[in-house]
Amino acid sequence: MEYCQFKWDTVLHFTSLTELYCYQNQLTGLPTLPNTLERLNCSDNLITSLPILPNSIQIINCANNLLTSLPTLPIALTILASAGNQLTSLPNLPSTLGTLYTENNQLLTLPSLPDGMITLYCHNNNIKCFPLFPNSLSGINLDPNPYDCLPNHISAMNYSQWATPICAPGNTNGCITGIEESVNFNNKISVYPNPIDESGIIEFSNPKKENCTLTLYTPQGKIVQTITDIIKTV
Repeated sequence: MEYCQFKWDTVLHFTSLTELYCYQNQLTGLPTLPNTLERLNCSDNLITSLPILPNSIQIINCANNLLTSLPTLPIALTILASAGNQLTSLPNLPSTLGTLYTENNQLLTLPSLPDGMITLYCHNNNIKCFPLFPNSLSGINLDPNPYDCLPNHISAMNYSQWATPICAPGNTNGCITGIEESVNFNNKISVYPNPIDESGIIEFSNPKKENCTLTLYTPQGKIVQTITDIIKTV
């Protein structure tokens, strides 16, 4: 492990550097990072943007800076601490991520949360619509945020969050529920269970018996399945 307490050049000249701790300074930026880096702590500075992050990085602490966005996150990342910045969105989260601290930002939404995530702190943002929460979460802090519905309930939630209704068509925030109605006749749709996990039943009426298409989306807008030429009525 190599420590630095100096004004560096535009490139770090340590080809075997694995850990870089440069927190609590007055840095406004970072140089190009070596491909061997595994841990980065640049918190409590005046950094406005991060350089390209090597895929070798497993832990990033960039909290309490002046960041308005983050670059593509490393595929090996397990912990991300980005609290106390000016972020309005986050890039896609790698499937390896287990801990996310991103409170005290200006986030409007969150990307899809990885299966297996353990800790999520995203309080003090402007989030109205959340993605599905994985059941693996054991630590979660959502409040305050201006939401009035949730995509699902998990055991780690508190009583107030359990009392918050599941997002459904017509909720005041207009959150995506995973089932979007896009047909040209007056119909009625029943979905159970809602939200759908691995399997479920969708029933709808088709009084004009017109051919129609049913498209299923994830809460992030990704198409899961498309079924065409449906004419059977309930």
